Amino acid sequence: IYLPPSLYFSPPYLYLSISLSLPPHQELQKRLKDSGADGVLHPHFLDVRKDSSILELFKFADSLGHVSVVVNNAGVSLDAPLLTGATEVWREMLEVNVLAYAVCAREAYSRMVANKTNDGHIININSVSGHLVSHTPGTPNLHFYEATKFAVTAMTEGLRQELHTTDTYIRVSQVSPGWVQTNIMSRFYNDEGKGQQTMKDVGTKLDASDIANAVEFILSAPPMMEVGDVVVRGLKEH
Repeated sequence: IYLPPSLYFSPPYLYLSISLSLPPHQELQKRLKDSGADGVLHPHFLDVRKDSSILELFKFADSLGHVSVVVNNAGVSLDAPLLTGATEVWREMLEVNVLAYAVCAREAYSRMVANKTNDGHIININSVSGHLVSHTPGTPNLHFYEATKFAVTAMTEGLRQELHTTDTYIRVSQVSPGWVQTNIMSRFYNDEGKGQQTMKDVGTKLDASDIANAVEFILSAPPMMEVGDVVVRGLKEH
């Protein structure tokens, strides 16, 4: 989780940060305070696989004020090939990578309309895996994960088309990163050492701050410009 200094808006804004762990929130709260920005960070914990948990989150957001920007950033990649993968593992990837995004976008839109937030923005953090299917021998089998990311690509475009039929100027965008330095491959293999080795093997990786900067770029676009997709990769990524 990362907030670039230029996203510490003034006058006072409320930031709602979602996570399943506390330390990132403490780090963000300190960074926000140290920046001198006039804003407040409100941490909230949820399980994106549960509709009830997401709906509770939006009720909490309602208690803070109006929803203006939603960034869908949850994602999971697990070792479950199409020929031999477990149905439960596929279902988890679908629920986290696709259904949670759809539910959050729906709930955000309904609140933006109700609160007359005519210039709201929904941003999906997707992946280059939403644009291509890997086939390199010896690399992790990401095919079902890639299927979920292709769904996010279709969902983002579908949202854009549906929003264009409304009387609002709410925009939708996506960021499609290549490899980013996270623990995603350690979770994929359920093996910290193997996950770290895979991350070393892929070459140049992006940092979370690079993705946040891409979000910043999207939000800084002029009101009548809609940024559809920002594809970002590490230079010379394998």
